[in-house]
Amino acid sequence: MTDYFYKNSQADEGVFIHEGTGTLKTGFGHIKFAYGDYLVIPRGTIYQMDLIRKLPPVLSWKALAPYARKTLFKYLRAADGTLALCERDIRQPQNLETHDEKGDFKILIKKQGLIYPNYMERIRFDFIGWDGFHYPWAFSIPRF
Repeated sequence: MTDYFYKNSQADEGVFIHEGTGTLKTGFGHIKFAYGDYLVIPRGTIYQMDLIRKLPPVLSWKALAPYARKTLFKYLRAADGTLALCERDIRQPQNLETHDEKGDFKILIKKQGLIYPNYMERIRFDFIGWDGFHYPWAFSIPRF
């Protein structure tokens, strides 16, 4: 995924890493991933995956419906519905690289179950000063 960008415009994405390692690159920063990690990428986030391992990693990709964040980790929820994990279990993006490049950038956009290619002359990959709860995050199942 280093020669194009990807965006799901209708649902959050959930990616489980069965094997392999790499880095999820977004405008929010980078998240390193490895075996057993679960990546949650919010709807509308443009991203790339830089796969470090030479053999392709085995990934499970799933488009998550808007309610999926509530049901995604059902087994990690307490009886009152709150997550039974704390902030230190969730990895946020780090190492923000600011990019304002000019060129011919391919973005594959998923909408209504189809993938549409789009080409942009400029790619802005730097959300400096972002805040709030709309950002990709990772969670390591083996560490939990």
